[in-house]
Amino acid sequence: LLDHPEYAGKIVSYYALDCGPHTTSMHGPAMTSQLVGNQCGTAPGANLHVVAVPSWKMDASYYARALDRLVAYNEDAPKDQRIRVVSVSAQPSGKGSVYGNQSLWDEAVQRAQARGILVLDCTWHHGFVSLCWLDPHDRERVQACTPGFRNGPPEADQGHIHVPSAPRTAAEAHEDGRFGYAYDGGGRRSRNATSKGGYSDTIPYAAGILALGWQIRPDLGPGQMKELLFASAYAHESGAKIVHPVAFI
Repeated sequence: LLDHPEYAGKIVSYYALDCGPHTTSMHGPAMTSQLVGNQCGTAPGANLHVVAVPSWKMDASYYARALDRLVAYNEDAPKDQRIRVVSVSAQPSGKGSVYGNQSLWDEAVQRAQARGILVLDCTWHHGFVSLCWLDPHDRERVQACTPGFRNGPPEADQGHIHVPSAPRTAAEAHEDGRFGYAYDGGGRRSRNATSKGGYSDTIPYAAGILALGWQIRPDLGPGQMKELLFASAYAHESGAKIVHPVAFI
């Protein structure tokens, strides 16, 4: 459902890949709003291309086909309208993933990156985003963020950048013409030590911050932009690197 006031008019292309009669979800509107939403999004001025996949089938081949479709778009797109970053709030491959055909996703990521597209997902082996939580009483100060899950001890994931996951407000759209918002106080650690449950919100947040960087410096490549994201991060006493949007910009 593309006309939620958070992102109406910002989705420049939409394609549903074998989704059958399904028209919406909890995840799609929430992640979309946290990327380009007028009030919820980190990059409200960005254009968004969406490929919807049947996530309930737990088949990474759909994610691979979706990513290949975005790569193909860039082949004919004007230079100033090409896709620079892809946000995937899922773990289609790697340790802890329950998806089938995982190698197809890894191969698709390699193809996208070879063509200058930065892919953000919830994997450990090529993903680089971890989570932190905001102090709800001091939301704008990066020094008040705590790496890890909300109300838990600080956790530093080496080689990753910690990005706020909670508390967050995101769009909901379950029926045509009826729109709302949902507030999430924070994720909790999964019983599966290798699971990245609760990480979904961090991916569009990070993708949006990177999109802001490309609005300023479209000449920079994915590697350079990622390097700047880490170089500008706040160093928490635990050793975690926490994304610092103002410093990055």
